[in-house]
Amino acid sequence: MSKENTESGNESQKGPVGGVRLLPKSFKTTCSLGKQSGSSTTPWGSTAKDVLQDVLQENLRMESEPLQSALSGHYCAAQLYPFTYAGNIHYVTSSTELTWHLGHLLLCKPVVIGFDIEWRPSFTTGVPPNRTALMQLCFCHGTEPSALGTCEVPATLQPSTLSTSTSTLHSGPKIGCLADSMPPPECRMGLDCTCLLLHVAHAGMQQKTSGHWTLLKKLLESSRIQKAGLNIMGDAAKIKADFGIEMGGLIELKVMANERCFCNVSLVTTHQESRRWSLAGLIEVLMHRTLFKPHHLRCGNWEAMPLSREQQLYAAYDAFASLSAYNILKDLPKRHELIS
Repeated sequence: MSKENTESGNESQKGPVGGVRLLPKSFKTTCSLGKQSGSSTTPWGSTAKDVLQDVLQENLRMESEPLQSALSGHYCAAQLYPFTYAGNIHYVTSSTELTWHLGHLLLCKPVVIGFDIEWRPSFTTGVPPNRTALMQLCFCHGTEPSALGTCEVPATLQPSTLSTSTSTLHSGPKIGCLADSMPPPECRMGLDCTCLLLHVAHAGMQQKTSGHWTLLKKLLESSRIQKAGLNIMGDAAKIKADFGIEMGGLIELKVMANERCFCNVSLVTTHQESRRWSLAGLIEVLMHRTLFKPHHLRCGNWEAMPLSREQQLYAAYDAFASLSAYNILKDLPKRHELIS
């Protein structure tokens, strides 16, 4: 479940402030849930600007989805475009799928992945927290042709099964179809990213025998593949308590944000004062977008079998938001660098 507190101070704005683009009052309050698999209406071959504009327009035209009913009220109040994700989402519920998808991730050799976990909250005082139910891993596989096809297909999981698997929520464009001059992933809404939702509470994921959990343990312990997240130190402590895995390569976004200067005003670099960041607050400041955090999803039952479409989207958005925040923060100047 989400660890951060809901940020206050989302006052309604009467005009563009700090470069924020406000929605016209006549706009239909729709919420993007990502580009659906198989669609070929968007001309991906043009410039990066065209790609971004086309996808954004398509997202805003999409029909309301299940998540919209929970989010529409927040959408109007914030008057910011919603934070969107149009990449791949794979909901993994078996050990065989776990091995397959983590093998793909390791072949892509990402330097940093967005990381988050969810668990069913306990509302009884004095009762220890429930075990981790879901792990979210979001990574960028780049724009060059991938070596994913060279991964050996398990005998019980043929490629045709993967391509039509019901565990695949939606997919972005194929790897290698975007120009090398594309902007960073967060500006493309994750078109070349993949988010793995590892439902470790599922019965099919409970067999922690050799070969199934070996890759996951290797990934979590690796310091070469870094994991970025908000309150990731707390997540790592829970992973150790629940599974006995000591995570390595951790990047705490709260610390990273408080070390950076955020914007330039009249050629003078300024920064946010040190604060207790939430992921939604960080995305709002860095990207001028709203990351929706409905209470019924944030505090929902993450042990449900299977997770609902709303839950899967919520989880994927959180992991991609962590990766996006990291990619922006790493390019901002550090405070001590300006002083020196």
